[in-house]
Amino acid sequence: MKKKSIISLLSVFIIVIAMVGTSAYFSKNFSSDNNTAKAADFDVEVVNSEGKAIGNAQFSLGDKLYPGMEPVEVYSFQIKKNHTELPLEYKVNLIPSGDLFPQDNSSPVKVTMQRNIDNQWVNVDYSTTFKPENAVESYKILVQWPHGDHDIDFQGKTGNIKLDVTATQVDGNSLGAAQKMYQDASNALTALDNVGTGFDKGNFSKAQSNAVQASIDSLLEYMKGVPNGKGKTDLMSDINKLQSALDAKVASRYVYYEIDKKYTNFTQLGLKLTADQSGQVIRYEEARSMMVSAQYVGSDKIYSMEYHPASKKDATVGDKFKYGMRFNGNVKTIDVTFTNLGGGNWKIESDWLVEKK
Repeated sequence: MKKKSIISLLSVFIIVIAMVGTSAYFSKNFSSDNNTAKAADFDVEVVNSEGKAIGNAQFSLGDKLYPGMEPVEVYSFQIKKNHTELPLEYKVNLIPSGDLFPQDNSSPVKVTMQRNIDNQWVNVDYSTTFKPENAVESYKILVQWPHGDHDIDFQGKTGNIKLDVTATQVDGNSLGAAQKMYQDASNALTALDNVGTGFDKGNFSKAQSNAVQASIDSLLEYMKGVPNGKGKTDLMSDINKLQSALDAKVASRYVYYEIDKKYTNFTQLGLKLTADQSGQVIRYEEARSMMVSAQYVGSDKIYSMEYHPASKKDATVGDKFKYGMRFNGNVKTIDVTFTNLGGGNWKIESDWLVEKK
């Protein structure tokens, strides 16, 4: 059994708020008398959970550290932009030192910092900077001591933790570049309607719609660095409309099915669909000759696939049929691959034909 040792951790917090390149960004030179000008505010602060500016030795664990200790929150703080409208980026770092935290990283005590992103606590990558997404960014510091083979070597040792927060003014992203990205994304959305020709027109894949979504996501990320103003507000409104249009276009592609077991066996597949199937298909690939139809059985319309009488005797497990299913009512053609698994079981693969839950 490992010997349980108790140590104390003295913490030192140092806050550094730096403005980089201020000689370029905050220079003023006016030759006309009696005119006034004001440089942009750079008012960033870092406060603890009590709303006070962080300082040295703001928490001490005393003798609460011991081997086997689960992660525990020991400190929390926030970075506030306040009235700063300049484009910023932050870098946050934890720097342990002292006997408890030797430079060879052999300390059994693990100190991590997490950032709140969309109500999820995520470990901070100290090697990267980030642009603030909110007026207030929240952080917390966790300490844990997993069991190890050398725990006894660290009993009674103390260490310091330095917290570095650097806020840096950066060049803002340009509204013009954002407008160009918006136009590209808008054109990509329109292009989805022109995929394919004839009965296959508008039959875009999920990969193609995902590419448009990625363009919008990149644009939204870029917009975070565009200076505030009417132009940004108007463009954000247009982006939101573009996102809604893509969401509606993607939603319109889905058709849901239920397998009708009365009409499904080794040589036949019957489906109930949420869209009005025309009974016509574009035949891309057929393992055997197949009869395809849409027919009413009572009040239900059934989409039916059945081996042709001449090929029914040759039906084999693994037979594959790839069709473009055509619909009435302005529903776009959907590509589907049907595979005969035997025993009345069929595998149905499609971006847009989905089993109804």
